[in-house]
Amino acid sequence: MNLPAYLQRDFAPQATPAAVVTAPGVRFTVLSARLLRLEYAPDEMFEDRPSQAFWYRQQPVPDFQTSRSESELTIKTRSLTLQYQLGKPFSAETLTITLHDAETAVARTWHYGDPQTDNLLGTYRTLDEVSGSTPLELGLMSRAGWAVVDDSRSLVFNEAGWLAPRRTHPEALDLYFFGYGHDYRACLQDFSRIAGQAPLLPRWALGNWWSRYWSYTQAELTQLMRDFRDHHVPLSV
Repeated sequence: MNLPAYLQRDFAPQATPAAVVTAPGVRFTVLSARLLRLEYAPDEMFEDRPSQAFWYRQQPVPDFQTSRSESELTIKTRSLTLQYQLGKPFSAETLTITLHDAETAVARTWHYGDPQTDNLLGTYRTLDEVSGSTPLELGLMSRAGWAVVDDSRSLVFNEAGWLAPRRTHPEALDLYFFGYGHDYRACLQDFSRIAGQAPLLPRWALGNWWSRYWSYTQAELTQLMRDFRDHHVPLSV
């Protein structure tokens, strides 16, 4: 069953080929000079459909260089240098990213699996039934200058526009490395480019719920409906 037109989205989930670097079992995508997608798939089945978080991977290709030796792949942008030991699963020894310029205002090297102890955390969906403090999920920004979003197990949109499970190898990884240093504004701007702008709520979703304990006559109810209509105020209930 297809979604109604007002719920359909124009996704652009497949990255421009020039931004993609592959090697056996891995795929790296340079989404910006400071944002990299890191994929590991032992079966070579990489995911190109939009996920719950990332809808627009098709972005202008930033300047970057790649080099390979018999054992190592290097990808270098103006802000980051990725080094990967070819043919091996991601680990602290096989995958590193170095932040190395004034743009990030941070000079350090991330190793796969490093704990995100300095992460500034994200949001909480609802405070229903919460009393006191509650743990927050990891966010996009960190005092350490880098953050990693693990998108490996999120749902993806199928061809009909519905969310569906991924068809991936149990050891597959789909990570996004944000290396923005302390430039938090740029981090949010680039995230919104690949995740989508926060939409303005449509008018039809803002209808009023009218509740008044009053013994209305039919004429009063009819007039109330006219008043909402004449003042262009949506009325839901």
